[in-house]
Amino acid sequence: MELTKVERLILHNQYEIMKLLDKSAGNKEFCENAQTILEYGYSRNYDEFSEFFADEELSQEKMDLVFDALDLYRCLRNSYEKLSPADKVQLDSKKLEFRGFDGNYESEYLCYANFVINDLGRYAESKREDYNTHAPMVPRYVEMLARWIRITEGGNKFRELDLNEIKSIIA
Repeated sequence: MELTKVERLILHNQYEIMKLLDKSAGNKEFCENAQTILEYGYSRNYDEFSEFFADEELSQEKMDLVFDALDLYRCLRNSYEKLSPADKVQLDSKKLEFRGFDGNYESEYLCYANFVINDLGRYAESKREDYNTHAPMVPRYVEMLARWIRITEGGNKFRELDLNEIKSIIA
């Protein structure tokens, strides 16, 4: 990472403000170290105060997949609620709940889904404690989304689905 002298000055001042707002020993030491790194231009150490930043922006495709998966599960749950009791017993309602993503191999998706649901407060019906599935989900979601689009013929994805359509998507 490269920073201009002006960027270093701005960040140095931000750390001074952080020191004043949080006077705990650990924060003070962290801020002072960051200020020294910035003040002297120790670029090798910039990662010490920016380690929590992702190296790259999250791609639009990954963010879209998270929203598409959440939309799919919203549609499945809403459609399930409209089914007759006789039809409902033919489905395992647990399969109609958004599970999340694998924390080891799909962590970007996992973190973004957590942010969308918990921090932005969207898709409240999908809120849960843990979104780590401990198993890859992206291929499954891609497959389910393709079925959903095929079933709705690329039209209104949010229309009510019947029992057989739900079964086909979650199969």
